[in-house]
Amino acid sequence: WNPGGGVSGPSIAGNRLYSASSNSPFFTCFDIEGSKAEPLWQFKMNDCVGEPCPAIAGGMAFILCLDGNVYAFK
Repeated sequence: WNPGGGVSGPSIAGNRLYSASSNSPFFTCFDIEGSKAEPLWQFKMNDCVGEPCPAIAGGMAFILCLDGNVYAFK
């Protein structure tokens, strides 16, 4: 997984932590159940994120990308 760097503001929902970085195109989901966070998946967007703190609503995670799109993950 690619931890990114730059400005980051992770969001937590249930036993999942969602993380992005202002200087990286990657959006990562971690399983935080237990004593160690393990990456579950990582998605590469077309550009860096515009707002590195994901919004969580309705069982979905939303992230704004500088390519002009809002990405939604279930």
